Amino acid sequence: MERPPTGQVGPPEDLPPPPRDTDVEPPAPEPAPEGARRTVPAEQPAGWRAASAWVAAHRRPALAASVLALLLGVTVAAAAILRGSTVHLLARVPSGVDAVVVLHLDPSAAQKLNLARIRSSFPQVDGDQELLARLRALGDELFAGTGIGGGDLLGWVGPEVVAAVDVAEGEGRSALLVAVADETGARTMLAKLQAPGAAWEGVGWSERVRQGVEIRVPDRAGVPAYAFDRDALILASDAAFLEAVIDTTRELRPSILRDVGYLEMESALPDGRLVSAYADLRAIVEGDGPRDDLAALSDGDLGAVDGLGLSVSAEPGGLAVDVAARIDRAALSQAALASIDAPEAPNELLGLVPAEALGVVSLRHVDVMAEVALGELVAASPRQAPALERLGLTGEDGFLARLTGDVAIEAVREDDGLAGAAVLGVHDPPAAARDLERLLGRVAQPDPRGGVGRDLVWRTATIEGVRVRVSREPVVAIAATEAAVVVATTPAHAAVIARARGPSIVASDAFVRATAGLPSDDGMVFVDVQAVARAVRDGLGADERERFDEVVMPWLRSIRAVAFGAGSAGTLQRARLLIQVASPGGPG
Repeated sequence: MERPPTGQVGPPEDLPPPPRDTDVEPPAPEPAPEGARRTVPAEQPAGWRAASAWVAAHRRPALAASVLALLLGVTVAAAAILRGSTVHLLARVPSGVDAVVVLHLDPSAAQKLNLARIRSSFPQVDGDQELLARLRALGDELFAGTGIGGGDLLGWVGPEVVAAVDVAEGEGRSALLVAVADETGARTMLAKLQAPGAAWEGVGWSERVRQGVEIRVPDRAGVPAYAFDRDALILASDAAFLEAVIDTTRELRPSILRDVGYLEMESALPDGRLVSAYADLRAIVEGDGPRDDLAALSDGDLGAVDGLGLSVSAEPGGLAVDVAARIDRAALSQAALASIDAPEAPNELLGLVPAEALGVVSLRHVDVMAEVALGELVAASPRQAPALERLGLTGEDGFLARLTGDVAIEAVREDDGLAGAAVLGVHDPPAAARDLERLLGRVAQPDPRGGVGRDLVWRTATIEGVRVRVSREPVVAIAATEAAVVVATTPAHAAVIARARGPSIVASDAFVRATAGLPSDDGMVFVDVQAVARAVRDGLGADERERFDEVVMPWLRSIRAVAFGAGSAGTLQRARLLIQVASPGGPG
């Protein structure tokens, strides 16, 4: 992302504004107050944070939120219907805002090419005109009763839109910055909003001037103040916030592009983006005192997240959503810390999952997290310790002590339906299999008097040379390999995994393409959408299958797979969701 240069902190609020476009020599910055948010370089932080109810979560959504929702839809058509520009609206957002969302409606050339490919993979979307028609219809629905429709917005919006929110004392204020490609169209939309019967009918307006920019301020709560500044329309929940944006545009205030928290999250995300966002969760949750509906966010490990960054990108393989989080280790639970600090290595159990699996879940550090979680349970309720040991779960010879920490869970199609299995990495697989037999029985058939449950009745079956233990009721099949225990829903499937003679999922083209570059140190999920769609379709009756083919398959046929992975390093945690799109005209 290209970052425009930033200047010094500007004059105090009570000084008269200079004429527009004149050079102003701002005074030297004042010392930053203790505890203020850091900027790069460290200058006077934002001092304009104030409370307003316009974006409070319990209020009716404001017009700006509807505008943002429609513009998110416009992003889908950005490669073909929007034009280039050199605007950088993010540089106009004041330092210290708690959240910002950017819609890059004129993304890089690579993003445009990838987006065009993704769109062409969905033949049911017939070109730009249909996209525009759908977006207009969406706008008509969003703005119903306001006096405007989708067509009033699409004609004048330029290549970038930024929404900024600042929260203080449990409430917040916000601003929406929209690049303007046609100022006449933008003013026409605003006039329609003030017409008889429209949303802003009867609103009285006063004018003021800031740095040579005329600001219109409403006399009614819930209606934004607005101004046209250079090549952008700014709508803000209050005039003071709008003035802060104007000052930042003229480099009289530091921009968010100099906030350390924002820069750290921005650098952890991909360069090419269609949508990007940043939130200072610590400031939002705490502020000057957490709001009741946000207080729950400070509970548990989520309360350890200081900053959060998000981006949506068009890639050659599909659409990717990346998340980066800055973690306060001192606020993490012992289980989360243990998971982050555990040594990293590939999950070798994925090599036992058949290539034809519909999907797989890879879990890491299960042993560490389970040990810490049970330790916290026993610390809170010491009487649970003997019960857990009698159950065979804890203790030196308990089942948890045999786990290596890696787990793989998968599902496949069989002739008579679906089958699934959990593959558990263990030390001493034969002993772990015996422990698991007892543990499953005591969990599945608990003693009504509160004691240890009854053991299941097991029999031994040999399937293609694999010894499988099978319970009668409920049906559970257990098989041991050299380094794992397999728990499956059918004996045949337990034997298939334990035998591991065919190709595994790690060698399948669908898995390799979808998971390449995916963080997976903390876990991973892969779903073969095409295989799942075929399995669902084959299980339907004739009438349902016909309906499925007409309504669902045209969309699913264009999606090859979905993959999600997460990993952490030090105080940074990353996650990625990839929706893999099939090649246009290619096989599903």
